[in-house]
Amino acid sequence: MLLLLALPLMLEAPMVLKLWLGIVPEHTVNFLRLILCSSMITTLSYPLVVSVHATGDLKRFQLVEGTMLLSIVPIAYMLLKLFGIKPEYVFCVHIIVELFTQFARMKIVLPMIAMRIGDYLKDVVVPILKVVFIASVLPLLLYVCLDKSITSFFIVSIISMLNVTLVAYCVGCTSSERKNIKSLILSKNRVIDYVSIISKNYLSTFTGQ
Repeated sequence: MLLLLALPLMLEAPMVLKLWLGIVPEHTVNFLRLILCSSMITTLSYPLVVSVHATGDLKRFQLVEGTMLLSIVPIAYMLLKLFGIKPEYVFCVHIIVELFTQFARMKIVLPMIAMRIGDYLKDVVVPILKVVFIASVLPLLLYVCLDKSITSFFIVSIISMLNVTLVAYCVGCTSSERKNIKSLILSKNRVIDYVSIISKNYLSTFTGQ
C-alpha cells in the first residue's frame, strides 16, 4: 500500500529533504507532499484501467481520460499567467482534475463490468478513506507534539508504518480478507519451519553429528 510509505514521508518531508539535499529549496516540501497525495489518488485508477482493457472497449475511455488529464496544462498555465498563483497550486490543479477524471472513469467503466457506482464507493472508496483518516491521527499528533529531531523522525516514521498496517488490517480488510491473510502468514511460517528442519538435517549430515 502506497500509504505505508507516503504517510511518514508526507509528515517528515522537511527532515527527509534536509538529510537528502542539505539545503532545501523553497516550495520543495510542499511539492513532495502534493505529489505523494496526487500519487495516492492516481492509484485508484489502476483497477478501472485494467477492467476497461479487459473489455476491449477503449476508445471512449481513452478519449475522455486523455482529454481531461491534458487539460491540466492549459488550466495551470492560465492560472499562473493571469492570477500569478503560487507554484504549489499547479499540483492542486492536478489533484482536482485527477479527482474529476476518476469520477469520469467510474461513469464509463463500472457499467461495462456490471457494477454500480454506489457499490464501488461503499466497497472500495469508503474503506480506503477510513484507513487514511484513522491511520493518520496518531502519527500526526506525534509529529505535532514531538520536537523535530532525528529521534522524532524515526519515531514518527515507525509508528506511521505500524499504524497504517494495523488500521488497514482491522478497518480496511473484510473478515474473509483477514482470514486469507492469517492463512497466508501461517502457510509461510510452515514453509520457513520446513526449510529450517531441512537445513538442520543437512548440516547434521554434513558435520557427521
